[in-house]
Amino acid sequence: MISIMGLTAGSKQIILTVELDILGWENMLEYTVAHEFNHAYWTKLNYEKSTNWTLLDYLVFEGKGDYFAHSLYPSVIAPWTVALNENQISDLWNKIKPNFKVKILAFK
Repeated sequence: MISIMGLTAGSKQIILTVELDILGWENMLEYTVAHEFNHAYWTKLNYEKSTNWTLLDYLVFEGKGDYFAHSLYPSVIAPWTVALNENQISDLWNKIKPNFKVKILAFK
């Protein structure tokens, strides 16, 4: 959806892939770093406490990253926050809600 992909690999590594040929990458750089920084900081404080993640845990984790990034850069509109219309959002929630408690990640 954008020209930048971020990945947090633990509490000290943030990996960014930037497609310099795609116009507008500069607009998302700081936002993406802030989003991934939030993940890295959370991981530093909580990694040892987390063993099994559900789909809901993961959605909340990503939401916190976006919330933090948006609070620092409120003028940046992340494309995934406007990609679906209201009907599509409702349909998606109805499909994934029964799976909120499904374990998707295990640490340690």
